[in-house]
This record gives sequence, structure tokens and C-alpha cells, in this order.
Amino acid sequence: MVTLRATEISLCLSPLLILTPTSMLISGLGFNFFSEMTWRYTLYAVQHLGPSSVKLCQWMATRRDLFPSHICDRLSVLHDKAFPHSWHHTVATLKEAFGDDYQENGLLIKEEDILGCGSAAQVYQAVLKQRDKRGNEVERPVAVKVLHPNLKRNVHRDIWLMEAVAGLMHSIPLERIRMLNLPRATQTFVDILRRQTDLGIEAQNLRQFRANFYEDDDHESRSEIIFPRPMDGWVHEKVLVEELAQNAHPIATSLTDDSLEGHKTRRQLGNVQVKRLEKEEQRTTFFGRGLQNKIVLLDAGIAFSLDPNDQRNLRDLFRAVVLNDGETAGRLMVERAKYERCSEMEGGIEAFAAEMQSIVEEFHNRRKGGGLTFGSVRIGSLLNRVLDVCRIYGVEIDPNMSAVVVSCLVVEGLVRSLDPNLNLIDAAIPFVIGIGGV
Repeated sequence: MVTLRATEISLCLSPLLILTPTSMLISGLGFNFFSEMTWRYTLYAVQHLGPSSVKLCQWMATRRDLFPSHICDRLSVLHDKAFPHSWHHTVATLKEAFGDDYQENGLLIKEEDILGCGSAAQVYQAVLKQRDKRGNEVERPVAVKVLHPNLKRNVHRDIWLMEAVAGLMHSIPLERIRMLNLPRATQTFVDILRRQTDLGIEAQNLRQFRANFYEDDDHESRSEIIFPRPMDGWVHEKVLVEELAQNAHPIATSLTDDSLEGHKTRRQLGNVQVKRLEKEEQRTTFFGRGLQNKIVLLDAGIAFSLDPNDQRNLRDLFRAVVLNDGETAGRLMVERAKYERCSEMEGGIEAFAAEMQSIVEEFHNRRKGGGLTFGSVRIGSLLNRVLDVCRIYGVEIDPNMSAVVVSCLVVEGLVRSLDPNLNLIDAAIPFVIGIGGV
């Protein structure tokens, strides 16, 4: 199975070895048709290879600070314009989940009402008939997510390949490679992929987010951050029925609006994004427009939580960074690492702490320029340096902490696009002094 998957990937991507350089050559002569054909094949190949490849490209589309804007624009279509599956599969899955009489029980869904198609599921707009507290029949607009056919099989196939490659690399008798502990790192990503194959997990995540963010219905109506409500009795491993986010628009539409109102909207959304990051870690794809701009989080399939000990570690680390105490931050990372070899080296802890102090000082030296804003500070670059120092000195980052770093990188790219003048320290203070949550 692993050999077949590796062969499939090689065959699928091999045409790009010819198409890409040819496209660059011909485009330089003023002919763009070949470039368009190359991009079309690239998107086709990514989608053909399955959800793992699509997820990677979706992440790339959010990082305009790392990749050229034209590449991000091309890849952004993968967020909701993947290959749609057939109506026959949708009906068969609905019957499997809710029985042959799902329409008689109140779910009215039409073939043409597709809202979008992502890497894991296809989303429809539908109507759900229910009884209110008084016994009257009401019709509620809902969104229906239906997993693509053979999704679990395709994901497991990629998992087998990743685990085989990680195991092979780990068997190489080189200390630097073994220190990466690729099998355990791969397992973290594997756990994330597996969650994508069960919409019941997404429903649980949505309920938990709603419990974390909303004290009651009134609080929910005033919140700047919206999580759709899963509909009771309409949740299955392959199908999820939830509240429809009405009058919602892709957040990408505000990134290209250069009007005064567009700049105002981006500033508001940037602040909301940072508030959200202080509260929880999630994926943002849409926002709602009204008298007040709100963020609507539609995909809660990938979520995680930190235990109290990890929360304390993260808060202490952030506090040391904000207070320009990189040496303390470095020592905390060594002391609280679950796996580290730094203490076995002579002077290793002191050297590691000194490296961290250097990185943090560079971070704070940006105050002399444009201040500690998302536009002037490249968080991704600084975090990459931190990870590189950890690798050199053998200080392993816990998988949950790594997930926090990745979430910060994703939100950083989006906030920089929305409002590069948002100040990092102002945003971090509530979390550092202990009134934020993770």
C-alpha cells in the first residue's frame, strides 16, 4: 500500500517537472496560456492526491507573508472549491446517517444548493423543520456537511505512507535525525488528520467552544465571535447539520478592498482575531457582515486543548518574552521540556538561555523602529529561529505547544493582512497577566 501511494504521488506530480519550467519560459515571452494550464493541472493534482495535500496548500494560501500573493490567490480556491462529489453519494450518506425517512423527519435539502466544497466535506444550504417550545412547527435555515466518499480510506493511506517514511528516517544512525523524533511528530499530525474523518468530533468541538465563549443566549448575541450550533439529533460521523451563518462572506473579500471602509473593516477584524487567539485556538474562514463586523468560525474539525500544566508553561514563557527576559524563557523551556538533552552538555543550559536572550532582544529592538506591530515583526521568522535553537541544543517542544505555535503562525499571517499596525504587546498583555485563556 505504501509503495503504491508513493508511486501514485510521483506519477501525479511528475508532469510538473516539465510544465513548470516550460511555463516560466513561455510566460517570459508574453504568452500566459501555458501558465494558466500549468496552474490548472497543479490544482487538479493537489485535489487528486487527497485531503492531506489539500490541507497543506490551504495553509500555504493563508501565509501571504511567506509566499507570493499570486500563489496564495491561486491556492485559496482550495478552501471551498474542491472537487464536488455526486448527489447520489450525498443522498446515500444522509440515509446511512439518519435513515431513509430523513426528509419526513424534517431535513429538506436540494442538489443545487451547494455552498462550498472543501478537502473533507461538501456543504449544502438546507431547511430543518422542528417544533418550538410551544409546539409550533418552525423552519430553520441550516448548513449540512457531508463527508466525501472514501475519505477515511484515503486519509489512512496517507497516514501509512507518512508513518513508513518517518520510521525509515528515524532508523538512520544519525543523532541529528533521531533527535527530531519523526515518528512521534508524525503521530501528532496523524491525530489531526484522523479528526477530519469524523464530523461527530467537530460537533463536540463546536459545543465546547460555545460553552467556553458564551455564558448565555444574550452573551452569544453580543459576541464578536460566532460558533454555529450543531442541531440536536442531526449529528453523525459522516454528516453534520448545524446553524447556517447567514449574510456571511469569505474573509478574503476584505483583504482586497482598498477603500476607507475596507481598511476600517480589516482593523476591526484584526482585533477580533487576536481576541480569539487569546481565548482559543481555531481556524477562521468566514466573517459575518452587519452593523458590527463579526468572525464566524465554520470549521472546528481541528481543535486541541492544553492541560493546566501546559497553560502555566505557555503563560510563563509569554510573560518572559514580553518582559524582555529571554534568559528566563530559555531556562523555563529546558526545565519544563518533557524530553531534552541540553542539560547533558557542559554549559548547555547557559548557552541555550543566551541564544534565547539574543532572539528576544532582537524582538524588542523593533520598538526602535515601527514598534512591536504585526507589520514590523516577523513572528514566523523569530519562531523558526527558536525552533532551530531547540533542535541544536536538543530541547524538544511538546506537540501541544507546537500546535499553539502553528496556530499563532496562521493567525499572524491573517492579522498582518488585515491590520499590520496592530501592536503585539497590547494584544498579549491580557493573556500574560492571566485574564486570557487558552
